Amino acid sequence: MKGTVLDIEVYPNFVLFAFKTITDDVFNNTYTNLVIQKRLSVIKLESKSACLSKNQRQFLLNIFSHTIITYNGIWYDLPILYYALNGANVAEIYKLSVDIVENGKKKDKEGKKESPFIVLNKYNIKWAFIDYHIDLMQVLAGGAKKRLKAYGARMHIGALENLPYAFDTDLTDEQMEVVTKYCEKDLIVTEELFKRVTNEVALRYDLWKKEGINFLYRSNAQIAEKLFKKILGIKEAPKYNKRSYEVKLPYYIDFKLDSLKELKDNIEKKKYILNKKGRFGKDRKKEEIEYDEYGDEIIIDKKYNFSITIYNSDYTVGIGGLHSKEKKRGIKCNEEQTLIDKDVVSYYPAIILNNNTTPKHLGSTFQTLYRKLVEQRLEAKRNGNKQVSASLKIVVNGTFGKFSDPYSVLYDPQCHLDVTLTGQLSLLCLIETLELSGIKVVSANTDGVTALVNKEQEDNFQEICKEWERYTGFNLEEQRYIALYSLSVNNYLAIKDNGDCKTKGKFSEEELTKDRDYTICYEAVKEFLVNNIPIKNTIYNCTDIKGFIVMGECNKGGEAMFVKGDEVDTGVILGKVYRFVYSCNEEERGNIVRSENGNQLSRATEVVPMMDLIDYQYIDYPKYLKIAEGILKDIT
Repeated sequence: MKGTVLDIEVYPNFVLFAFKTITDDVFNNTYTNLVIQKRLSVIKLESKSACLSKNQRQFLLNIFSHTIITYNGIWYDLPILYYALNGANVAEIYKLSVDIVENGKKKDKEGKKESPFIVLNKYNIKWAFIDYHIDLMQVLAGGAKKRLKAYGARMHIGALENLPYAFDTDLTDEQMEVVTKYCEKDLIVTEELFKRVTNEVALRYDLWKKEGINFLYRSNAQIAEKLFKKILGIKEAPKYNKRSYEVKLPYYIDFKLDSLKELKDNIEKKKYILNKKGRFGKDRKKEEIEYDEYGDEIIIDKKYNFSITIYNSDYTVGIGGLHSKEKKRGIKCNEEQTLIDKDVVSYYPAIILNNNTTPKHLGSTFQTLYRKLVEQRLEAKRNGNKQVSASLKIVVNGTFGKFSDPYSVLYDPQCHLDVTLTGQLSLLCLIETLELSGIKVVSANTDGVTALVNKEQEDNFQEICKEWERYTGFNLEEQRYIALYSLSVNNYLAIKDNGDCKTKGKFSEEELTKDRDYTICYEAVKEFLVNNIPIKNTIYNCTDIKGFIVMGECNKGGEAMFVKGDEVDTGVILGKVYRFVYSCNEEERGNIVRSENGNQLSRATEVVPMMDLIDYQYIDYPKYLKIAEGILKDIT
């Protein structure tokens, strides 16, 4: 089946339907650069009273024979399209567009976002999800509203452009052409984004054909939700009047150190209270969330986290997971040492099964079904059936996330609490035993630990791990390193003895999950540590502008604006999402500030905007060298 990307732009006197067919086999995960249609097709309505003609309407209906690919199509593009196909004119479509956007900002009395169905019902739009539609926003983040432009910046799209005119502008003919070109760039971003999730799309299609449920526009957790709804015959989420919970820990969690005994006692006595949204933790505004210097949220729910020190190593334990607190540290093994990383295989699913964790309203039926799904996945993995194994992994891992979702049929706060804290305290049992045996644990996270092991300690280390597996029922898998360099627990570079690396966060090459700035600096540090190549050589020899890009996003209103000196009145608006490079050209460079108040945006001084990626000859190489040397200093 053909795949066609769709985007719609709406103004008071102009509606643009733009689409482009990009593949003739949308569910083939080997799709790379196949281009079916080089130019986009458009339908334009160019006055407030204009509506679709009979031919235009038929042309759009024919697109439904393709798989439609959108970004936020479920709650914007498809309702707009539906309304237009049913005879609405431009003025009416614009009103619907404004209501959809404004409704997304509204909250009810309990602080929850109002359902988009409120708007759709108001306009009598009886919208049914079409079968062959892939909403990339849902696939990537389960509906989390990350801007498409932000993904474009992360993927280093050649031309990054924000909406050229305010949404309430009556456009001239010339401006309509500008918007058309802008929309074409949006389609390019959508197409590139689709290329990066073809595996996920193929897995969803495979599950659809296997289970008879359309998963194309569902997140991983939503897939688990839909499957359980079908098999268990449950339509609505349970209602829990109880707001206060206490954790129920398995019998084997026991400690020798007084500090850990006290920690366990405090965790068991703690009252965990649901907030207004039905989740554990206090009600907080977005601006109250704290981040560290690398952009990671510091603590999810402060009042439900505990700190513990075990032999000079500090840890945070709580609903958000177990995390060691190392920062800016490097560990390099000598000839008598090795770094051994032990991760628990399918940790949360194993806890659910081993401890019979079951949503109260589902009873034993849940455990029977969940165990069957896990066993089917493991059998497929043993038999080399990667497609089935990967599909079932989505379901198995997505189930846990629904324990804490008040709108899910799997919702049970007690299950969520028990699984997370059982996981963290079980790992602390392993950490304590290793430390008491003289084996240094250097890092830990939600599902594993890393220890610095002397050769004469290795037999004892392995025996301790096997004993832990025996009494917990979990399985550990192993990876060895000769060095570990950490900015924080979620930003590190681990080097294997063959020179290969495991990376996370800033050192990772993953494009979509996080912003990655001045990647050439991290690459230079990596090349120095792995291959002993001088940092300066890597940076000064780099000819790819992408390695020098820094990106940003205005999340609290206003837009980014590029100014030279104090000339705010003549600044150039860049938009909500922006990117730049550091420049050594004093005549060209300036600062990026907030358009509404002129406040300086983070890191954006002495820069040149790079909204369109071009070969730039005035890169401030000494600036990037200084950044890279600072990173190296932090981790060695």
